[in-house]
Amino acid sequence: MADIELSRMTLDAGGRIRGHLEKLGRAGSTQRKTLSSLRAMLNNAVAMEWIQRNPLAGEQLGPPPKKEKRIFTDAEVNAMLAAAPDRWWEALIQLAYTSGLRKSEMLHLRWDDIDTDAGFVQVQERRDARVKAGMSEVPVFAWKPKTKTSARSVPVPPETLSTLLRLNVWAGGSPYVFVPTSRLLHLDRLRREGKLHDHYRILTELNPKFRKIQLDAAAATGKKNWRIGTLHDLRKTFGSRAAAKGVPMTDLHKHMGHASIATTSENYVQPDEGAAERLRRVFA
Repeated sequence: MADIELSRMTLDAGGRIRGHLEKLGRAGSTQRKTLSSLRAMLNNAVAMEWIQRNPLAGEQLGPPPKKEKRIFTDAEVNAMLAAAPDRWWEALIQLAYTSGLRKSEMLHLRWDDIDTDAGFVQVQERRDARVKAGMSEVPVFAWKPKTKTSARSVPVPPETLSTLLRLNVWAGGSPYVFVPTSRLLHLDRLRREGKLHDHYRILTELNPKFRKIQLDAAAATGKKNWRIGTLHDLRKTFGSRAAAKGVPMTDLHKHMGHASIATTSENYVQPDEGAAERLRRVFA
């Protein structure tokens, strides 16, 4: 792609770029992301009057490909909990599996968001602030839930609350459940130095570590066909299990914090094995 000069790009550039990516063995999702990014860059070039038209303006990208849903079994989750290297990972996996919280919601969860008496955790917007953590003063970073309906109270099982409370003793004073004081101080230092970008991640490298936990769990259980999932797949597992247990779709929609109930229905409605026979009997 680097050998295509901007001024010489023609209307067939999208096809040539796609063909080049296919020769390189790039997946369809990667091709789509690349063309989408190039189209946005070329739109900026048009706005800056560097070129007269965007040669990729008519490129049909199509919808993003859907990832196959990975649903963990109870045995697999128990194996991951056993393979967890510390209480931190044990609590994160257990909370995701038993509550359906998003990864960003768990990472921005604070201790004062947890109501142990009522058995709820609160997902809510946060503003920038500074709080005491032991002998240090640490930042609380501004954060918004994904959608308006994502701000919600989420019920959590007693055993998960107990795991979180054990983590509280071990955590060492951080206002966040899953973000240590050392990380907050590091981010605070980057912000003072002007090095903290807008899309900072409060914690990084979670997926590679979660992958290793799964590999260790597979090795410990002797399961050779373990399909690696992500932390988000624990949320999907919760939603699928809730639907299978008969939780009404309206209740599940509110619990998962989806913007539309259509999203909940599309992802978590389970087929009713008796529906076909009941439909046959409508005019019987």
